[in-house]
Amino acid sequence: MNIIKRSRLWAVAILVAAAVSQAQNFQSPVDFNPRVLLKDPKLPQLKVILTNSTILKVKNTWDPNDTSVDGTPMPREYCSIKAYMTDTNAGLVILEPTTYELQEFHFHWPSEHTVSGQHTRMEVHFVFADRSKVPGEANSLLVVGAWIEEGKRDNSEFAKIFSMLPLPATYQMVTNFNLSRVFPQTKSTFRYPGSLTAPASLPPYTASLKEQIDSDIFPAIVSWFVSDQPLKLSDSQIQAFEALFPGGNARHTFPLPARTVRTDVKPHGHGQGDDDSQD
Repeated sequence: MNIIKRSRLWAVAILVAAAVSQAQNFQSPVDFNPRVLLKDPKLPQLKVILTNSTILKVKNTWDPNDTSVDGTPMPREYCSIKAYMTDTNAGLVILEPTTYELQEFHFHWPSEHTVSGQHTRMEVHFVFADRSKVPGEANSLLVVGAWIEEGKRDNSEFAKIFSMLPLPATYQMVTNFNLSRVFPQTKSTFRYPGSLTAPASLPPYTASLKEQIDSDIFPAIVSWFVSDQPLKLSDSQIQAFEALFPGGNARHTFPLPARTVRTDVKPHGHGQGDDDSQD
């Protein structure tokens, strides 16, 4: 092995080791409770730009024939139903001076983030990437999350996905999807620096998938914005998702050493009221 190649390998190893060391104190999800919340009514607002008609590639990421984790499948608990964007301009958020593009959104049951230890039935994450960075770099992703509660009737927009949820390792194309009808409100949020809630291979910034799983340390590259107002799915829609991921696909919560959750709302549970207007 020549000196230049050896030096590059050492540089990558040092980069990964430094990232892992920092990441262990910045894991997600977390519990939002009065002890960790810092009220900040002047938080900068996100500017959200969404299309009202786009095409999604909706994939079940659980693949029993997968070999990505040292020759074995990614555990189903780290998989989901993911709706990938086919248009890079379908969803944008701007947090001055940075613009983020919507990459995909996916679901967990039960919810991953909690309020004073309490879960909701599900949670959805809209994953945005900083246009100026490579995924894997520090602060390269912004995720808008929302709790999902049981509504009285089907959510008609999400029904375009949930009426035909793909089986393991398959996908379906969904046309004429209106993102603006399902995107969470972002005027009242919980915000904190954290991590992905599933392993991800983002070379040269991450350890191997097996190392991530064994250490329970995932890439800490996310700025989290969790909406205070929940979305709604019907019980039958929620059960259809649960059937694909028996036992759930939600990661446990982590402590918040050296971190603060900034919020412009009061902690009062997962939203207010029983409005089923998002259906």
